[in-house]
Amino acid sequence: MLDRIFPSAIDNNYHGQSLAIYIFYVIIIIKMGLALMAHDPSVVNVGLAPAHAEVLTCLLFVLLAMRYRSLIPMLFLMMFLYFSVALFSNSNQLVDPLIINTGPLSIYVLVIIGFILSTTGERCYYRNNAVLKRP
Repeated sequence: MLDRIFPSAIDNNYHGQSLAIYIFYVIIIIKMGLALMAHDPSVVNVGLAPAHAEVLTCLLFVLLAMRYRSLIPMLFLMMFLYFSVALFSNSNQLVDPLIINTGPLSIYVLVIIGFILSTTGERCYYRNNAVLKRP
């Protein structure tokens, strides 16, 4: 299982279930939408606003998932750790308050389901954006 989470070769060969990829993109869209809704243009911030950092993180995750699909289980693990801090921390300065206020448990459950689907089974795998079935 550790070979799937931390692959020895980082490439576009994905060995998990295809539903995990769709769950990954849904979570990213939800995170990006929440970050864009949280941005307040009337507030002048010095440096990078938390909403901008969240959008950049989402874009990085999308780029990694499109180019290096073997990293999807590790990206799910990173999201799991991020949402664990968001759910169980007492300090609201570490995490985005929108994640705490807008149904975090459903996103957390989606991350767990996506992680399990991405590390189990080899029903199909992707090579160069073509779906190949296992014999």
